[in-house]
Amino acid sequence: MLYNAAVCGNAWVDTWSGHDWPAGMTRGGRMSEETQNSPEIKDTDIVFECPKCGKSLAIDYRGAGLSIPCTDCGTLVVVPIPEGMELSDLDTSEKDQAALAIHLRESLADYQTRVRLLEGMVEELKERHAADEQKDKKTNDQSGQLAREVEIIGKAVQEISASLARLSQITHQRPQ
Repeated sequence: MLYNAAVCGNAWVDTWSGHDWPAGMTRGGRMSEETQNSPEIKDTDIVFECPKCGKSLAIDYRGAGLSIPCTDCGTLVVVPIPEGMELSDLDTSEKDQAALAIHLRESLADYQTRVRLLEGMVEELKERHAADEQKDKKTNDQSGQLAREVEIIGKAVQEISASLARLSQITHQRPQ
């Protein structure tokens, strides 16, 4: 089975730090087709699936805990931290830590933007819900009024039927 590597080796460091793009990488942190279809998975790589599209992804163990875009659907995926591993176990250099800090700031900015978008959507949904409730109340009021009018009409129909029945009796009882 071929895995698309979301980030290979130390590539995640260079991708997020803005340095020259490593071999096989393109601007924006995307990998070339050749790099993506590389079947090489190291023992130290973390292999996981995108929760949205199910694409198998692999990343160097130093990518544990990062948010990376899925190579197929582009969804930001948090790289799982392997069982028994702590982020403090990573042997990171100052360059790695600086790159991680930049990545974390970018991720934070992305998530803050997403939160604002979701908050706007929540407000819009609240407004729509309030408008729908008003429409429901108006519809219920109109339904109640119609039910009362139908009841009045039903009583009137009964009275007319009773009157017609009496009139019919009177008409049949008269001598001709």
